[in-house]
Amino acid sequence: MESYYHNLKSLYPEQAIVNLEYRLGTEASPGYPKQIEDIGLALEEIKKPRYGISQDYFLLGVSAGAHLAMLYGYKYDTPHSVKGICNTVGPADFTDPSLAGNEAFATALSFFIGPETYGQNPGLWEETSPACHITSRAPKTISFYGSEDPLVPPTQMDLLHGALDTAGVYNEKTMYTGEGHGGWNPGNTADYSARLIHFIDQHFIGN
Repeated sequence: MESYYHNLKSLYPEQAIVNLEYRLGTEASPGYPKQIEDIGLALEEIKKPRYGISQDYFLLGVSAGAHLAMLYGYKYDTPHSVKGICNTVGPADFTDPSLAGNEAFATALSFFIGPETYGQNPGLWEETSPACHITSRAPKTISFYGSEDPLVPPTQMDLLHGALDTAGVYNEKTMYTGEGHGGWNPGNTADYSARLIHFIDQHFIGN
């Protein structure tokens, strides 16, 4: 992600490109809601007059970062300052039955919301699922997934974009056949970059 951050800086020299950091979570000290709070604090900081930048934002994240970008943009961005989101292999709906039995995902999720299972606290799982908070005012969204991702199953893309379609929100999605949780082959990586740049130019910078 660090290298892509620098690529975006070179592609868009007139735009403010900000690399947001957030506190990591553990089972003993889960990331939620601290990580969402960190995003809000970062955006409040860059709104200050001394920066002199637009208050229209495009959020881009990969994996957990993509999940946080969507959750913040769909649920917590009450001023509706987030105008676009790029979601790369981000989990979008924790209630997806396809996640049952996925131990790697369960471990990662426990660092975000704690060790409670869906049966113990379904409300928390829904509360932290971006797809459950999509409305007609949600930001335009572009997503990329791999069909052989061992952590985030392909069903996540369908659940997310089905909800976006139902709400009437413009969205684009790409599933890369045979690819996993990132580290895609050069052809798909180039395709990813081209689609993302076109999306940004057409629906964010060109807006």
